[in-house]
Amino acid sequence: GKVRVTVDNMQSLWDQRCGPTPNMIHKSTLPDMVVIEVKFGLMHRELASKYLQGIPLLVSRQKYINGVNAVTGNWVWL
Repeated sequence: GKVRVTVDNMQSLWDQRCGPTPNMIHKSTLPDMVVIEVKFGLMHRELASKYLQGIPLLVSRQKYINGVNAVTGNWVWL
């Protein structure tokens, strides 16, 4: 397809700032949330917009920011 939708829940992350080797043991805590990602090429923007029209969702680019907040403790809810 032209539009790809993914649904993520029960997300985990591992803080990689504190050592010279990858941290695969100590998880950081994320809030309980569901992230819905909609991806599409610019040529399919209008089609994606039609799919999403009327769905009551918070539209943001927060998945990366949620990870940063989880490892720094600086939660900011938008």
